[in-house]
Amino acid sequence: MRRLLVLKVALALSVVGSAALAAGCTAEAKQEPAPLTVTRSDTRDKNLLKSVVPIKAAPDVGNGYVASLVGATFSKSTGDVFKDIQVVGMGLSKQDFDDAVQRGMDFGFKNGVDKETEKKDAYLTLYMKYRLTGAGGQRDSVIPATDISAVDDQGAKLDLIHVSNKDKYIDGNYPYGVLIFKTFNDAKSVRLDLNGTTYLINVDQLKKR
Repeated sequence: MRRLLVLKVALALSVVGSAALAAGCTAEAKQEPAPLTVTRSDTRDKNLLKSVVPIKAAPDVGNGYVASLVGATFSKSTGDVFKDIQVVGMGLSKQDFDDAVQRGMDFGFKNGVDKETEKKDAYLTLYMKYRLTGAGGQRDSVIPATDISAVDDQGAKLDLIHVSNKDKYIDGNYPYGVLIFKTFNDAKSVRLDLNGTTYLINVDQLKKR
């Protein structure tokens, strides 16, 4: 009888513990903040070409800088990497020669080595604008963080093939950066994680009207 009572108590505690654990997990899941919505902007940054869709969203605050999403394009691949290089990521008024060379190398390497990247048939390009927060201007320039990932609405991971600011200090006179992802053309939305800040991008709004 005593053993039966002990077993009943243990079972009851186990049920209570499982319920508490489930409740805790549910609470943790509910605490995850909703992604910040990226929308089309009525104002175009002066250094964005007309081929780029102006966008706006809450900024990502980094160490010594503030980064804002100011433009984006979503384009289908031509199927020819060399043709893609001449179009994708060319949405700023000023083109940096060194970055153009690096972009070409990144395109060729990623599409040539990674078959999963080669399989994808579209590009998502994001244009960033930085603002240095240090009082010393260019003297206080920093290298922006590049902890970046993205998935589409079907759970497929986007391949980040080019980051123009990788290992480079922000240029206070022309504080822009370009992120280029390869993805699938049938994606409806993209969830972007930018250094811990999560954004939701509706792909349809990036298509030309």
